Amino acid sequence: ILAQLNLKGVDGVAISSLDPVTQSPLINRVCEDALVVTYDSDAPLSARDTYVGASNLAAGKLAAQLVREACPQGGEVACVLVNLTKENMIERRDGFEAAINAPTDDKSADAGPTYEVVDFLVDESDDKSCRELIAKTLDEHPDLVCFVGMNARHGPLLMRVLKDEDRLGKITVITFDDAPATLDGLAAGHV
Repeated sequence: ILAQLNLKGVDGVAISSLDPVTQSPLINRVCEDALVVTYDSDAPLSARDTYVGASNLAAGKLAAQLVREACPQGGEVACVLVNLTKENMIERRDGFEAAINAPTDDKSADAGPTYEVVDFLVDESDDKSCRELIAKTLDEHPDLVCFVGMNARHGPLLMRVLKDEDRLGKITVITFDDAPATLDGLAAGHV
């Protein structure tokens, strides 16, 4: 799309980079003719003018904090991500991993519960694949205490599979964004 973009009469372009390393040369070419802003997923090595978005590293750390609050006993956790090529997803995963078993309140890591991240499930934006990955993880990890959905579409998918597997309300769901089904799950106490 970017390579074929007609920039005549365009003042600016906003891009959420799928692969910041390989897309930077193309973004740089677009920068020659228009103002370029990246959002959601940055391309920091490109000549883009600025990035607009949240700190995804902080978002991942916050998700880990929410897991610790919602599942104070510790246990097995699985995370669902769209991909691991976009910088925002890599940063969310990294923030989550850094914080999930980090010491809190000047306590050593041995003092509190521990969390085992059993997998980072990558669904490549395929709902069917996502449902299959969630169901497989439930089968392989019967003691799972929490799923973390790193993208807006994961909350509704997680709740659907957990309901189908009769595990809704038995496994904690932590997820991002405000999809209507996620908000309904929040109101019902499932998220």
